Amino acid sequence: MWKKLRLPFIRQAKNTVGESLPDFTKKLTECYADTDKGNYWQGDIYLKNNFSSNSLPNPNIPYWMLLNRTCQLVQGEGRDIRLPQLNFVAALPLLDFIKAQSQNVKNEIFNLINDKLEGFVFLPAHPENGLETHLVANFNLIHSFSVHNSPKPSDKLIQLSSPFCEHVFQRFSRFFYTVGYDDKHIKDQKFIQSIVDEYQKLL
Repeated sequence: MWKKLRLPFIRQAKNTVGESLPDFTKKLTECYADTDKGNYWQGDIYLKNNFSSNSLPNPNIPYWMLLNRTCQLVQGEGRDIRLPQLNFVAALPLLDFIKAQSQNVKNEIFNLINDKLEGFVFLPAHPENGLETHLVANFNLIHSFSVHNSPKPSDKLIQLSSPFCEHVFQRFSRFFYTVGYDDKHIKDQKFIQSIVDEYQKLL
């Protein structure tokens, strides 16, 4: 019986897209990988100049980061991208982000790098690969471009490495898919104090 039960837990998971996903590219730093110019990867960063100018929602946003899952994007060996559009997240230079905030610079940078700001993620500079400035991905600014108006994989400036890429998009998922509910009663100070008083008597 145990042998039958343990198989689903120890069997290696199969790749749902067959063998066509390329190997992970060489890791350059904890955040970036050597760029795969033949395929799109989730977390690819592109300059605005690589997009059709009339498709940009805001010409002042200099960088865009690819949001779609890698398994939807790999081409070759009989596979092609079947999505009519690709989704991108706006990425702003850190200086522009700080100028738009009201808090002091030290607090803002500390909170950003330590993942204390919901909806934003810090992307460090990497001049060796052309990323000259620190960036801030803004999950509030997402835009869909048609595949024909999107850059080619060969145009990418830089590519996120694993597991940093997964960390970034886990934060995106947590931010984007948060479900709100009416919690004013539960978080009311009098209600909280009533629970404290009740349980203090039980100790």
